[in-house]
Amino acid sequence: MKKLLGIVVLGLLWCNVALADHREFDCSVAIGTPPWEDFLLHDDFMAPWNNFLLDSFLAPWNSFLCSKDSVNAYLRDNGASERYFWK
Repeated sequence: MKKLLGIVVLGLLWCNVALADHREFDCSVAIGTPPWEDFLLHDDFMAPWNNFLLDSFLAPWNSFLCSKDSVNAYLRDNGASERYFWK
């Protein structure tokens, strides 16, 4: 039984399926740093750009032409925390 448990544990460690991918955004920004480029906010699981309900094709960060105002308006309309606003 201990051997079987050891094989299962080693198998789970060997076959780790938790593959994280770095997210790329379509928004080309000329002025300022958007919040999704912030090291601390990029992979935050509560961030709107990581939320499957808020991150749709209508989200401004998925558009080539996005602005600080359009991103902040979208976040404000969807009730996101001001922590994620583009400052």
